[in-house]
Amino acid sequence: SPDQAVPLGSKSGVLIPAGGAPLAYISYAAERQPDAVVGKPCVDLAHVLIDSHSLNPSRTMMVGDRLNTDVRFGNNAGFKTMLVLTGCHGLSDVEKADMNDFPDYVSNSFADIFSLIIA
Repeated sequence: SPDQAVPLGSKSGVLIPAGGAPLAYISYAAERQPDAVVGKPCVDLAHVLIDSHSLNPSRTMMVGDRLNTDVRFGNNAGFKTMLVLTGCHGLSDVEKADMNDFPDYVSNSFADIFSLIIA
């Protein structure tokens, strides 16, 4: 995935390079962009998951801590989306997000998903 960084632990506030870092340096060395990126937010990955697990997109939720990969992936697939504020993006990022990256739900904890499932 093109994630630039991931948090090092849930409370450290330290970010370390993620999958997007090798993607960037390999692209730079090859002097071209990749023909395809198969991870999130690629909709092709969503289609594989939908088909292989018989998912109904309208009854599926993508939960993640990044707007530009996790939430965009869910939105591209037609899933409901939930941003959990335990990672890279916070409420200030949600306020600036474009429609492709805007989550249906925002939560401080993954545990809040249970109240959505029961509702």
